[in-house]
Amino acid sequence: VTLPLARLFNLSTVISIEPTNFAFLKLKKNLKLNPDLEKRVKLFNTFISDQRRKVNFVHSSWNLKSKKNKHKVHLGALKKTSNKTQSLTQLLNKIGKKIDFIKIDVDGYEINVLKSGKQIINKYKPLIYFEFAPYLYKEFGYSPRILIDFIKNELNYTFLNENFDEVKNIYKIEKRLNDRSVNFFLTHKTNLSKFANL
Repeated sequence: VTLPLARLFNLSTVISIEPTNFAFLKLKKNLKLNPDLEKRVKLFNTFISDQRRKVNFVHSSWNLKSKKNKHKVHLGALKKTSNKTQSLTQLLNKIGKKIDFIKIDVDGYEINVLKSGKQIINKYKPLIYFEFAPYLYKEFGYSPRILIDFIKNELNYTFLNENFDEVKNIYKIEKRLNDRSVNFFLTHKTNLSKFANL
């Protein structure tokens, strides 16, 4: 997603975070093949969390040819990480730029990423696009309701579907998803009027 976003938003800096060495090196190689984008993309090989901890491996990268070291639910392959962990707020504060948009696809770590970025999210109120995957959250010690309540009450954000319509029945949608995921936009409640006539 990094390269298409950098090409589409050609006046912006794109910050791309990959915790696994495999994905990071692949992204780095792809960026080298696109030197016109390279100056506007900042890459970080780190794990994002609200907790200080060592993370040696995560399930990512979907190798359809092998059955080795697969996650029992989403079938991601186990990949080694850089062993670096920091919060989203720490990382983005170092860059020192206004944050307009955040994309999150972290296979169950959503609440840790959002909690770790609460300060910077409250500061800039960026639009967020994320994968909502309730069937993965129990493994990481929280429920879909805890994530929804955090987004609505702690961040003061609301859910939008991919047509930018407000989602008012998120708790009902969560119950119907079973073993599936769906993508949502999140917007700060003060910005909701911007999407009313799209």
